[in-house]
Amino acid sequence: MRPVAQATAAACLLVALSGPAPPAQAQVASHACIVGLGMVNQQVWWTGGSNGKYLMNFTGGSPVLGNAGIGQTASFEGTAVYTTPAGVLLLYTDGDSIFNGQTHALIGTGVGGDPSASEAALIVPSPSGVPTNDFYVFGNSSNAGIPGPIRYTLASISGNAIGTIATLDGGRLFGESLAVVPAANGTDFWILSVTNASPTVNAYLVGPAGVNNTPVASPVPALPAGTTANRGTIVYHPPTRQLAIGFFSQGTATGYIHTATFDEATGQVSAFALQATGDLGYGVAFSPDASKLYYSVGTEGWSGTLTQKDLGTSAVTGIATGSWAMPRLAPDGRVYVVEFNATTMGVVNAPDNPAASVGWNPTGVALPPGARAAYSLVNQTYAPCSVNVPPPAAGVPIPFLGPVPLVLLALMLGVAGLAARRRR
Repeated sequence: MRPVAQATAAACLLVALSGPAPPAQAQVASHACIVGLGMVNQQVWWTGGSNGKYLMNFTGGSPVLGNAGIGQTASFEGTAVYTTPAGVLLLYTDGDSIFNGQTHALIGTGVGGDPSASEAALIVPSPSGVPTNDFYVFGNSSNAGIPGPIRYTLASISGNAIGTIATLDGGRLFGESLAVVPAANGTDFWILSVTNASPTVNAYLVGPAGVNNTPVASPVPALPAGTTANRGTIVYHPPTRQLAIGFFSQGTATGYIHTATFDEATGQVSAFALQATGDLGYGVAFSPDASKLYYSVGTEGWSGTLTQKDLGTSAVTGIATGSWAMPRLAPDGRVYVVEFNATTMGVVNAPDNPAASVGWNPTGVALPPGARAAYSLVNQTYAPCSVNVPPPAAGVPIPFLGPVPLVLLALMLGVAGLAARRRR
């Protein structure tokens, strides 16, 4: 048995001994390979507006900010990063320009991410390459009322170069959302976006053979005729396999936020539930335990009132009026919220709590000198199991597969069998 497979089996055995099994095989990756909320590969954020970009380093817990010597671009919305589990920044991008995270040198440009797309950029390790050196970088060219295609390239850190720039799915037009979800096998990834016309969540598998341009399509149900997906966001909550999908339709002048379940094995999205509608959809964030959603209401969701929805009670509460844009859950368990061009950042310190006790601080983070907030914040990313759950050293037993747990499991099975016979 390969070490990664053993680690997966170990995680499944732990679930068997301590609680209910995952509801589907697709949960294996979330339980076995994703550390916590899957944020160990985005521990250093690169964000900011129009040459006022800065780094936020979460490796020590609360973020440490700085902007000396880093790459700067004119973009002012979505960005993406990739760090090792130890928090070493390897790569960052705005969806068009790609920078080496250690030297801050420009590796390449021209990928095509729009400077004004909410999720303009995405980085995932290449399943056929070295997972800390070879990356797919995606750029979303959509911009509000002008839907666009998603383009991508391979970037090599050691080669300090990018490859040919390709277009996803023959140039299909999307809204501004762009997300990644780890596949169930622990090595591959799903790239997600919502099509502009007849909004549909399309999932594209990235594997050893490259990017599969044939999507797994999951139409968003019960939308009025003429609905389009323009501005928007998709975020993933690995422990629950839940997506939060937000988009504003300029076709009907209405925004929508849904939650849904994602199958990491098949790429299918199911159990869509409409959580909010109105002047919103640009951004959405889960709380750490996925009991709450955060989003802004006003100006399509990119300048308005920060709002919490309690998914248990359905209570909707305004947290803060203003011109709040994108909320993002961070590695420290807080939700950070930006106002465009501001020199500070708002912080929801206890996002799992009811609205009255979330510990909201509208100026919780001061940005470095010269830095300005963007409308959006950094995108999610993940690593293969071999990076986040490295194989043990030779001679080191795999956790939960030693003789004691197996004996416990045998005893459990024996007791269950005895009980079954007694019931007969």
